[in-house]
Amino acid sequence: MAIELTASDIEMIANVAGCSKRQVRHVLAGKRGNRNTCLQQKIKTLATLRLQQNEALLMRATIGQENVDSFAFTHAVASFNQYEHLKNLLGPYIIDNSDAGIFAFNHRLEYTIWNRQMEKLSGLSAEFCIGKRPREIFQSASCPINYERDEAIKQRVLAGEHLSFPVQLYVYPNGERYWHEIHLSPLHDSNHHIIGGMGIVKDVTAYMQKKLELEEVFTRYEISEAFMTTAVCKGFMQGTHYLMEWVSPSFTATLGYTMEQFNMASRQNNGWIFNQAQALRYKATEQALLNNCIVKDFVMISHRNGKMMPVACYYKPLPPKPQGQAAFWLAISEVATNKENDWQIRAFFDDADNFFAIIRPKTFEVIHANPALIRYSRTSQVIGSPFMETHRRYYHREIKQALFQLNKVFDRAYVVLDMGANRAFDDRKLIWLFVQVNPNAIYAIGKMLI
Repeated sequence: MAIELTASDIEMIANVAGCSKRQVRHVLAGKRGNRNTCLQQKIKTLATLRLQQNEALLMRATIGQENVDSFAFTHAVASFNQYEHLKNLLGPYIIDNSDAGIFAFNHRLEYTIWNRQMEKLSGLSAEFCIGKRPREIFQSASCPINYERDEAIKQRVLAGEHLSFPVQLYVYPNGERYWHEIHLSPLHDSNHHIIGGMGIVKDVTAYMQKKLELEEVFTRYEISEAFMTTAVCKGFMQGTHYLMEWVSPSFTATLGYTMEQFNMASRQNNGWIFNQAQALRYKATEQALLNNCIVKDFVMISHRNGKMMPVACYYKPLPPKPQGQAAFWLAISEVATNKENDWQIRAFFDDADNFFAIIRPKTFEVIHANPALIRYSRTSQVIGSPFMETHRRYYHREIKQALFQLNKVFDRAYVVLDMGANRAFDDRKLIWLFVQVNPNAIYAIGKMLI
């Protein structure tokens, strides 16, 4: 059965899958036979996800229209002057059996209506809430409501404002997460005097959960396309550790660890941080993620069997954890360090904020430098110049000492430069990692720590 999608959907799938729009149309129409089954499976998976996303958007549009109707409803009841008249006119069925939470309050901020859906959303009975102010209810109840803010908002409604709040996340004490949309309007009597306020609360938890689920799946696909990706994982930084919450099936094959084994090893080995320079590099990555910046890095990772692996790391920031830890998506790829394939690592760092250079051993001549290093260099001619010349003479001795430590393949050396001596950098620290990746090349990766 052919999958029907719009032209923009086809274009999006082609961009993510790395193929032409014509190929996508042929695969979805079932015209590709058994050729390139891996690409076909990827296209079909993306098409299915796109259809699910479209369904979620349609659900969102429907919810949005219901909210418009709910907001209009609060205006329609604005001429009723007391609870009994309102309930008699609308009937118990409309209020008590509405799929939206409905509440009303008077000038003393005492609730006069609290329907069944409000009971379900709040976990508080109408009998408990009617006749009480927000501070009397939420100060003692296990509800994530700031009663002072709630009362201030209701005072604005009593002053004549119509307020609409988009999706708000509420985390209850038991850890459950709910998303609600809220609309508030004043209630008027027959003389157009404000005698209270009314609110409509819409539970959009199902939609938001579906939306977040789809965003996570699409992010996995997008980050997989970042750079010759071998493994994808999702995690956060805690202390000096990287802790993973989800890993792709290729993660274990690449590093030799299951997710649980990696987290345990990260704790036991102090996050594989053994010196001050490594700790500062870790801090610089954490700082960038908390500032919502993408991070590109090159590191040497030890496989569980002890083999050293040169890998490129692509971090995509996520919202911080409740305790403030930096969270991320991470794509890891083993790097081919021979000269024929170094175009991949060059292209990877071309748009990075970190500094990157390829240096010739012994002479320390710069063979390649990324735009970030060229911009900050102290010399107008970076390529072909000794690496030390990219820095002030003040730092040459420290850099030389680090580079002379490299004697064989995969030897590493670090140098931490206090940029306080350079007015252009103020009080920052620049941390360089030098790795001899083959007999003819040294990779230099610099990170700035503010």
